[in-house]
Amino acid sequence: MNKKKICLLCIGILLLFLSGCGNKNRLKDGTCKGRVYFRDIPKEFSMMDEHVKNLFTIRVELTNLTTEKKYEIVLDTKNEFREDIMMHPGTYRINSVFANGYDYTGITVTCDKESVEFRRDIETLIPITISDPESVQQFWMDSQPQPEIRVADQYSAMIQVNRKVIPIENILDEMNADSSVPVEPYKKQVLSDTAKGLSVTVENDTGEEQPASACKVIAVTASKSCILFPEGVSVATAPEVICNRDTGVYGEPTKFTGMMLFGWNLDTTNAIYQDAENGRRITISFSGDGSAVETITYELGIYE
Repeated sequence: MNKKKICLLCIGILLLFLSGCGNKNRLKDGTCKGRVYFRDIPKEFSMMDEHVKNLFTIRVELTNLTTEKKYEIVLDTKNEFREDIMMHPGTYRINSVFANGYDYTGITVTCDKESVEFRRDIETLIPITISDPESVQQFWMDSQPQPEIRVADQYSAMIQVNRKVIPIENILDEMNADSSVPVEPYKKQVLSDTAKGLSVTVENDTGEEQPASACKVIAVTASKSCILFPEGVSVATAPEVICNRDTGVYGEPTKFTGMMLFGWNLDTTNAIYQDAENGRRITISFSGDGSAVETITYELGIYE
């Protein structure tokens, strides 16, 4: 990394620090009490791995209708999803309520208020609630590894979807995607199931046009924890649990690609595992700061 890049990195970190400090002070320098909190946290969340809990945050943005100043409140495990604030008197519009970490928890949130008024004589409460409790329960159940996937060999090309453990080549049967789309000779086509966070690449290896359902599945990519790979690995699995050389589920990767400064929030880093015998390849893609797995791609028969 040259001096120019190091300088830009330092400036970015400084600006981020100053921005965070300024925002925190603004939430405490008023005279009206308020509380933003996550109400009725689902029991499924309490059963999730600590790593997943720490990835889940709720961001609430308020705007003072008089001054047009914006304020962001972050709820997470550090403040136990509750933040006490002191605001200036006035009416505040609730611009947005957003949950980071849906891909790991299945939790989406909402607020039943469009605006709130801060006054000196009362405490203003802003409760955040789950948008769809039933979907959270379903997501959690789908994310639990079945015994067959826990014991499946890393390169067995097995996958768990809809709580079923099947060969990856049969995954189109479990997808909510149009597998009748035509694929030209010797071409590839990507089919997606957004609800499952799943995309599948098929290849027509014949000289005639074929529907996707008749093509060969060559790769699967998952971005949500309800899709599980051999030994129970999913995007909800902590990076160190997967890639540690001595104790990791998959052990030391065959190689890394991307930014060498892993965890510096500069670029995506990929840990690649490849079986020399059958060519199957697993690519674990990490977030820029190295705290989470963003996607897992399983390719069948990749040779270099």
